Amino acid sequence: MIKFNEYKIINEASKKGADTAYSGHANEHFTNQLLKTYVKHYGKSAAKGIDDETAHQAAMNHITKKKYDEKDYSDIPELRNASAHFGHDEMSRMHEDSKKTVTSILNHLRNNYKTNIADSMHVGKGGSKAVEKETGQRSEADLLLKTKNSQGKDDEARAYLAHLGASLKYSKGAPSSIKIHSPTVNKMAHIVDSHYQQMHGKSSGIHKDLDTIGKEGVAAQQAILAKHHNVLANYFNKTKDPKLTYTPIVDKHGNISGGNLSQDAVSHIRDSDNPKLRAAYDDMGKENLKMKAKMAAVFHKHVSAVLDHKPGDPAHRDLKESLLRSMGNMHTDKLPTFLVSTKRDKPEADIYDVGKYFTNHIAENGVEGHNYTGKTGFNAGPMDISLDTRPTTSKNPVTSFPINTTVKSGDMIKEGPTEVSPKRSKKTAASVVAPKKPAKSSSQENAMTNEGGREPPIKSSNEMFGQKFHSDDERNV
Repeated sequence: MIKFNEYKIINEASKKGADTAYSGHANEHFTNQLLKTYVKHYGKSAAKGIDDETAHQAAMNHITKKKYDEKDYSDIPELRNASAHFGHDEMSRMHEDSKKTVTSILNHLRNNYKTNIADSMHVGKGGSKAVEKETGQRSEADLLLKTKNSQGKDDEARAYLAHLGASLKYSKGAPSSIKIHSPTVNKMAHIVDSHYQQMHGKSSGIHKDLDTIGKEGVAAQQAILAKHHNVLANYFNKTKDPKLTYTPIVDKHGNISGGNLSQDAVSHIRDSDNPKLRAAYDDMGKENLKMKAKMAAVFHKHVSAVLDHKPGDPAHRDLKESLLRSMGNMHTDKLPTFLVSTKRDKPEADIYDVGKYFTNHIAENGVEGHNYTGKTGFNAGPMDISLDTRPTTSKNPVTSFPINTTVKSGDMIKEGPTEVSPKRSKKTAASVVAPKKPAKSSSQENAMTNEGGREPPIKSSNEMFGQKFHSDDERNV
């Protein structure tokens, strides 16, 4: 039985999905451009022989005084869309928030890596492959930061930016968790099934289970629209937008048994002020929540079948750790990546080393912890995992919508000073500054071999399921 408060929270979150997407894009682009502005201004001071600290402060003062001007970003489609959505005043606020992101990144690099930024690259649509092309390692970083160390030599550092504070949604309070991975339901099922097969020697059947639940969930959402037929038909017959469509479903007796809404139409009634349209969406949402709860139960069943197998048996520890790391896309062979969380209600952005937190959690708590609460998600290792399948009558939820893995920001260890050691990248002019890996037990060594060695049992999730984002290089395409 879905509680009203749970439904209300999910409902409100879905209403603000557009805000989150647009604000995220804005924070990425603003941060990238402000970092480039900093580099340019710093370079002018350095060329005059001004010392590092004075040049840094001068560049910081320059970007601090810089105001948002829509003309400066007119060539970036994502920012044009964001501007049309939010308006000038809110874009200005997000621009100010992005200065906090920039300041925290620069201070973090200078204080912990004893290095300064030489350039910023918005990875965007190129995703993990774009990072690998530049550094020789993969990462889902939004920004790749080329830096200069204290000896003036080129290095490369990286920042994975979680944009949590650049919209009104986040001005009301700090979020309690940070998303680290968001594959489709189907791709997450592949991760689980691959490990299940290695553990048990046969398929888990999770894909079949999820497909059945997905089909039943879509059918239920179609059927629930039957009682809203008159309202939906009257409304959408009058709309002129070809993307907003409603089609009734008729049984063999000619009776209305349900309806189909285009996904744009679903979003439209979700955001509508018309209570009758909103009632149709709410009914779909209730059926959708039932579907998600069933999917979460299936995922937990098969994940626990791996994590619970022969508890404490060291022969299976590596595979269990591989499952957790694959579900969170936190493989040890990836490019070291820190996470920047910017919130409007805080004067500074927070920087986290999620990889270190992940490793420390596993070292302290083992690889067999999990829990299912009976709702639309479950816990495994340091992660909370929740279905993000949205109301639909036209899409296969399993292949179309994500399942999110998050970590609680309150539990995560805030990154402190980290030892670094240079590692040559594919670029001859730069090297990768990578935090030294902590001492590993033999099982951890084996886990790394499984993920990054010559013959891994499964591909790492960033190889199989690399996400794509919009790139500066492709923004005018």
